[in-house]
Parts: sequence; C-alpha cells; structure tokens
Amino acid sequence: MPRKGYRSLTLPEAVYRELIKKAEVYGTSSQKLIECYLKDNNRVDVFDATFSSRVKSCYNTCHGGGAGKGKFSNGGVNSGVCEPPTLTPRTVQNFAEFCRVDLRLSKESVRLYRLYVGHLMTYSGYSPTVESVRSYLSGIKNPYTYNTHLKAFRHFFIRFMKRPDLIESFRFSEEPGTIRTVKTREELRSFFGALDTLKDQAMFLLYATSGRRRHEIADLTFDGFNLDQRTLYPVQGSRSKRTWYSFFNDEAQKFMAEYLEDKRPKWAKPQKVFPYDKYDMIRAWASASEKSGVKVTPQDLRFWFCNEMRRLGVQSEYVNAFCGRIPRSVLEVHYTDYSMENLKAIYDKAELKVLS
Repeated sequence: MPRKGYRSLTLPEAVYRELIKKAEVYGTSSQKLIECYLKDNNRVDVFDATFSSRVKSCYNTCHGGGAGKGKFSNGGVNSGVCEPPTLTPRTVQNFAEFCRVDLRLSKESVRLYRLYVGHLMTYSGYSPTVESVRSYLSGIKNPYTYNTHLKAFRHFFIRFMKRPDLIESFRFSEEPGTIRTVKTREELRSFFGALDTLKDQAMFLLYATSGRRRHEIADLTFDGFNLDQRTLYPVQGSRSKRTWYSFFNDEAQKFMAEYLEDKRPKWAKPQKVFPYDKYDMIRAWASASEKSGVKVTPQDLRFWFCNEMRRLGVQSEYVNAFCGRIPRSVLEVHYTDYSMENLKAIYDKAELKVLS
C-alpha cells in the first residue's frame, strides 16, 4: 500500500518502513531521509554501508552547522551516535546576542538564559551531552525553576546550536496550581512602616498604585514619568511583555516628590530614578518582612492593584491596560478608548488608596 511521503508524494510501503527504520539508526528525522531518497532518484541503495554523502548532508542539515555540528564517532552506519559539540565561553556570549537580536527577548530574559546556559556549560565542561544535561536538570527540584532552565536550554540547543538531539527528550514539568491570596490594606501598611528608607517607600507606593512589573519600576528613568500628572509613560517591552500608560496616586506622588528633591539628573542622558543593586532591594524588603511579619513582593503589589481596582469598579480591560496587558482582539483595540486622557480619568475616578 502506498504511503504519503515528502510533499504529498507517495512511496511504496516497504520503502517507507525502511526510511523510518534508517531514520532511527541515523538519529535524524524520517522526513529528511524521504527528501534525500526522492532527490536521489528513488535509489534505495542510498542506504549503503558506507553512509552516502547525501545522507551525511541530510544529517548535518537536520542538526545544523558551525561549532554545534555533530560528528559521527566512527564514521560508520553502525554508530549513529553524535559526538558532543566542543564549545567555549564565546559560544555563550554569542547565544546571548542571538537571544537579544534574533529572538527579540527582553533584557531580563537574555540575562537569565545566558546565566543558565553558562552554568550548564561549566557543569558539563563545555562539552554537553544528553547525560550531562539530565544530570544537571535532576538537581533542580522546583518545577518553575526547572521549566525556566529547560526553556533556556531549548533555545540554546534547538534554535541556536541546531542540535535538538541533546534536548528533545526532556519535557516540561507540570506546575502545581496555587491559589493566591490578596494582601489586606492593613498588611500593606504594616510592611510599608517597616521600610527604612524614603527610596524603598517611594518604590513600594509606585508598585502598589501603578500595577507595573518589578523591572519596569526598578529601571524607571527620569524621562519615563511625569510627577505633576502622576503618569508613567510606556516603555519598550518584549514580544510577550508590553506596557501602556500607567498612573500613580497622590500618596505615591508625595513620597516621590520628597525622594526626588536631590535626585534630579545633572546631564541629558536618562538616569535611573532608583539606582540600586538588585540584592540591596531584596535585603531591604526582606528586613521589612521580618520586622512586620508580613512578606510582600512587587508581584504581590501588582496582584493587589489588579484586585483592588476591580473592587473599585474599574473594568477588566482598563485594569489590563494599566498593567501593560495590551489587548490583541480587534474589538477591544478599535472600539475601546485607550488614550492617556481617558485612562487617566478612569484611574482618578477609582480613588485608589493604600495608606489611608
């Protein structure tokens, strides 16, 4: 019985099964071997014991070229095993550039992916194998952390190195469902009172009253907001993370004005409003959590903002706009007013408060 083959052409059943069998031996895809078979004028002897140049080319096409191209351990058909690629620290640097330019990933994603791949390369001695990847991933117990690492490795081996054989057997871990609880206003006030510096208090109120993501406030520049209008302007995002106009209330405005008294930029180049080391903020907020007995993170404040704005009667599409979740549906884009003026009026009408 004829079988459907490459590009809707048909193959004899016996030839089709032979192609499937050889694909498993050579460690490549059956579609690639079908393509080779058809290009060789339907010659079955393409699968001779010397491993013809056409099939070698097929294998290299499937697994990529350059530094990541695999080599057969003994050059014979019986091996079918690819040697691990030999990499260098420069490879990791090139991968980070690939993520930034080719994949258009966010700055934070590029940083994390480079970090994770760098750790794997150090662990495997810059010669990764399926076994070394498996051994590395086996040490990660948290399913969320495991999935983040695996996502980075899939980008590296499949999209960058063209070596899917090193990662395709691994599956994402099932993430347990969690029910988040909203912090009460009393808990937020208690945590706010335990913050030691004016900078941390101003950041806290911006997070709580704007709905912005952690890095969007941490990386805020002086040309990214208007204090008098209490407005945060859109910033460049990534393919999956976007921003739109956000706002903050009069409580945040007051603390921002006090904090900014001596923080005005002295030159034209945009400066960060909150220059800080990431771990300084972690330590400061951890100290406040210990003093108040309430653990609060920027993600908690973003979650609180969404729920509080909905409780105050703001429609979900506008809450999503404040948080940077820009709608993609034609109906919402073309028939909902997302202008800065309209969003500002909706935000002010809600009268969001944290401290009072």
